[in-house]
Amino acid sequence: MSEATQKMLGLVAIIISIFLLMGGLYLPADFVAEPTQTALVILGVMLLLGGNVVMVVAHNDE
Repeated sequence: MSEATQKMLGLVAIIISIFLLMGGLYLPADFVAEPTQTALVILGVMLLLGGNVVMVVAHNDE
């Protein structure tokens, strides 16, 4: 995979993770069930960490 593709994949993962975290942390409990909020937060953190790892790997390959 090329360096530009890795960086783009990392940025997309980070952007999606921000939206998942915002949804998990700020949606009211009346709108979204508690297990769904927890799943959104966990998926958001995992994508945030994964996106950062991809960005570091892409940066170190230079």
